[in-house]
Amino acid sequence: VVVNSQLERFSSILAVVPSYHTIVKPLEELVDENNPANYNEYKWGEYFMTRRISNFMKLDKPVIQVADFRKSK
Repeated sequence: VVVNSQLERFSSILAVVPSYHTIVKPLEELVDENNPANYNEYKWGEYFMTRRISNFMKLDKPVIQVADFRKSK
């Protein structure tokens, strides 16, 4: 595909995807009583698949967001 015949273009794909069983949470050494975690931990695979499936469906509820895991203060 030629997007612009006047300029050269280089495209590269970079993907870093954790295992579906990876628990996403802050590093333990960064969390303490003075600096509590702002988000609940979650499994990457559950989050990813919920997002992916919801992109192709009309749901009765909003699409899941990382902000949905934010802890209430």
